[in-house]
Amino acid sequence: MVSIKDMSKEELIANFSDIFSEKVSSSIIYTAKLSLIEKEEFNQLNNPIVYFSNKEEFTKPRVKEIINFAKQMKKTGINLNIKILSDFEKIDEKSKVAYFFTKEELKQLLYLDKKVSSIKLPNILFCEKMQFSNGKEDWNLEQVINANMKIDKYVEEIRRLNLTPFEAMIFIHKIASNFVYNNDKTVTADHSSTLVGVLNGDKIVCQGYATLVKAIVDRLQLKGLSAEINGFQCTKNDNSIYFHANNLIHINDEKYGVNGVYLEDSCWDCRNDINSQRRGLLHCLYPIQDISSIIKFKDIKTIHVKNAIESYYDNSGNLYYDVEYRDITALQSTPISFETYKQGYSNVLEKQGKDNIPAKVSEEMAITKKRAGIRFKNSSNCFYQENIKDKEREY
Repeated sequence: MVSIKDMSKEELIANFSDIFSEKVSSSIIYTAKLSLIEKEEFNQLNNPIVYFSNKEEFTKPRVKEIINFAKQMKKTGINLNIKILSDFEKIDEKSKVAYFFTKEELKQLLYLDKKVSSIKLPNILFCEKMQFSNGKEDWNLEQVINANMKIDKYVEEIRRLNLTPFEAMIFIHKIASNFVYNNDKTVTADHSSTLVGVLNGDKIVCQGYATLVKAIVDRLQLKGLSAEINGFQCTKNDNSIYFHANNLIHINDEKYGVNGVYLEDSCWDCRNDINSQRRGLLHCLYPIQDISSIIKFKDIKTIHVKNAIESYYDNSGNLYYDVEYRDITALQSTPISFETYKQGYSNVLEKQGKDNIPAKVSEEMAITKKRAGIRFKNSSNCFYQENIKDKEREY
């Protein structure tokens, strides 16, 4: 970027938002150039939007810098609109999902919003700006806080129950899969794919399930458990292709002897409607190698989620496939035994204080085994193997 002191007035006006988003001091911007801009040129900056990255740490010094800059602009007749980007530049096991903030960050955002309002500027907004949206969605701070509070409630319950990593994943899988799949084409993807959209509305698709699971695991900070968002390009038997997102779960639970990397897909175990039956634990920590054993697909390729978001859809929402592929074939997973799932689910229900636990567990296992037989072929999945055993017993 050209140095501010070397910029022409035209360049300064054109790059106004980008300059401040690069953490340049407001006093430097104002004294170096803005004070030299003539009144008629200020009109070109009428109600400008200043964007900030979601990756930014909202510390006290930075928030004060934003407020001071907004005040200086207000004196010249310029009303700033402050928007915070979700920023999907990097999505991996170390990055937070969009608008997932610590309590200290939320405290600073509340302070910023209050100060912005006190000088009679528009409240801060959170702008998704996702490439595959049908439009651009803006969330307000109240919606962002509501989503974070809901995640905190899930986490508080897991901690209260003192769940192990394996038990926690069963619990999280049931939370997420209890959301009813809803892909309403009339709304933007922001509503159904992001943390704030999902937890403030009633729309959710695969990306939303994966985002929700990662947010809970990240907030939980349980030793032996971490999550990342994973993407697939799926080719059905009729040659149609679509993108699917789920999670890779890194888990080490000494109590149950579960240690490795597994696929987690609450979307594929979700309910079809509010009255539909539970769909079991079939896709809760299933072996990575079993992704190639799903009957409905003739080919599944793993792709980087970052590239899926930025390159998988064009601006009009049409699909294209200029994506980068990711090899996870080396991450072979040891199947978790049928009895381990049974014991883990029983223990979760017991810690929750549920009644009639044996019947509930038997029902869950029966549903899962039945679905395994329909969904997989030649699978190492423990539920598939149990289904085969049941069929052998019939003869």
